[in-house]
Amino acid sequence: MFKLGKLTFYVENATFGGSFMDSAMSRRMQSTGKEEFHWFIEIDMKAGDFVTELDEEELIDLEDDEEIFYESVSPRLYHNNGFILNIKSWKDIEGLSLTWDSQYNANGEEAGTLYVFEHEDVTSGTIKFLKRNANKFLVQWTGNANVYWNDEYGEDVPFSFEGEVEFSGVSAYCDDISTLDELKIVMRNFVNLDEYKCIFNDTHNINTGISYTWRFLPKSIDE
Repeated sequence: MFKLGKLTFYVENATFGGSFMDSAMSRRMQSTGKEEFHWFIEIDMKAGDFVTELDEEELIDLEDDEEIFYESVSPRLYHNNGFILNIKSWKDIEGLSLTWDSQYNANGEEAGTLYVFEHEDVTSGTIKFLKRNANKFLVQWTGNANVYWNDEYGEDVPFSFEGEVEFSGVSAYCDDISTLDELKIVMRNFVNLDEYKCIFNDTHNINTGISYTWRFLPKSIDE
């Protein structure tokens, strides 16, 4: 369940996963130019009515057959650039808590993004990975975000999410690393790929050559 101010939305899909870029890909993406690994969480809501409450003067001006304005929206709460965790196994996420007192933390990592009508900033928040059940985590995400709809739903609107988030695995994007054996060695600094099985591998042409993509899922989710 996701609550935004006085509004409630049901969750369509909630996932959590990791993403790696080699240094060549990082340079092409105009990022740090170093090997990078970030974790991402994404929560998509089912469509629901966003109700605009009218003030007394507006209510008086309503015609007899005129209805209060409703707009169907599908909010999305997510991390656009991800965040870093000091763990090697995805299972160690259980019990972790991350807090942002403002839009960015001390490492420059964003508190998140909320989409309602536009993609707006999460201005503060806390994410708690409370308990793991196989490949799903019970997660609480609370905080404040900008909506910019009206006075009530303007800046720093309180929100809360609580529900199961599925671990979607790990992806790797490389412009230089071309073999799985080489990738395993490099990614030891971030995660243990021995915990995973490769389910997807693809290549595509770029201006400077070939780019490589891998997708991994855990070998075991029950331990």
